Order: sequence, then C-alpha cells, then structure tokens
Amino acid sequence: MGLSHHEKYKITKRKWAEAHPERVREINRAYYARHHERKAAEMRAKRKANPEKAKAIKKRWMVKHPNLVKASQITRKIKRRARERSAEGHFHPIHIKLQLRKQYGLCAYCGIYIVDTYEVDHIVPLAKGGTNWADNLVLACRTCNRKKGTQTWSSPWLYLV
Repeated sequence: MGLSHHEKYKITKRKWAEAHPERVREINRAYYARHHERKAAEMRAKRKANPEKAKAIKKRWMVKHPNLVKASQITRKIKRRARERSAEGHFHPIHIKLQLRKQYGLCAYCGIYIVDTYEVDHIVPLAKGGTNWADNLVLACRTCNRKKGTQTWSSPWLYLV
C-alpha cells in the first residue's frame, strides 16, 4: 500500500522547507510576532514545569555561544553603569559602613551574617526608577541580591533596619 495523502504532503513540505530556509525563517518570525504573548507564556510555563531541563538547555546554549554570552554580559554592564550615572543621588562608603552597623551585620532579606561578604542593593531598583540616595540602599548577601534582581522585594528584615 502506498503513502497516504497526508504523508505525501509532509514529505513535500519538508523538501520545500529545506530548499527555502530564508523564507521559512521569515514565516516563523512573522508567526512569532503575531503570537508573541501566547508563545512567551507557553515557554515560561514549560521552563517552570521542567526547571532542570531548562537549566541544561541554557547551559548547553551558553557553552555553544560563548561570544554571545560575553557580549550580553558587557551590554548588561554598560546599561547598568548608564542607569547608575543617570540615577538621582549618590552615596559614599561611609553610608555603607553606617548601613552595615544599622543592620547589625545581617542581610536585609534573609538575616544571615554578612559583615565580610555583602552586596549593596537598591530597595527600589535603578531599573525601576530607584535612586542612589543612601535611604534606598540596603546590604544583602549575594544569594538574596541575585535572587531579587530588578524586583522590589519587601522583607520582614527591612522593617527592622
């Protein structure tokens, strides 16, 4: 028995796609542009459902594209410096020492001891319009600061500070 109509169609479609890769990319980009919100939500859900698989895929991509990873890191640093320069206010190292004393040497978010290893964190992130004034700064452990990212994150510890 021969191939069904559907199977013949799939073979023809695959051959056409192999012969016209630029056109296929163009069609896919247009589709993604029309359905961006839904596709992005699907991908977020997929990553959330399979965090280990998502992490492995990301790691493989980073190993395969080190030049793009480096470029994105540099771009991120440049954008960060630009936000810092354009943000209102400034702080001095003495403000950091005072804040460390005010927090009793504890992370503002999780409360672990951070006297030797801490990062300066903006309560309202620069990316969300925060300032560089000392009253917008707290000291956090690396884990909490990285987990917080550009979110405005309140914590019971913040109110003790």
